[in-house]
Amino acid sequence: MLEIELARALEPEMMGEQPCGICGADFQPEAVLAQLVTDSYLPPVCEPCLSHLARRALATWLAAPKTGTTKPSGIRSTAAG
Repeated sequence: MLEIELARALEPEMMGEQPCGICGADFQPEAVLAQLVTDSYLPPVCEPCLSHLARRALATWLAAPKTGTTKPSGIRSTAAG
């Protein structure tokens, strides 16, 4: 399972242009960064990749048998700072 953490950019440099951690395309992150949770550092995820992953996660959750889960798992948010 792919896990993504949302965190605030605490310094302006964190919002500078950089490659996406998934597709490698250059983009400029905004105030909230979507980071892949891994053992090593990867750059933030661009909005198109994040949107694609969210659509796939929702489709998978909707197609799965209901077991009392109220929301898709694998996406969590944290407040940094």
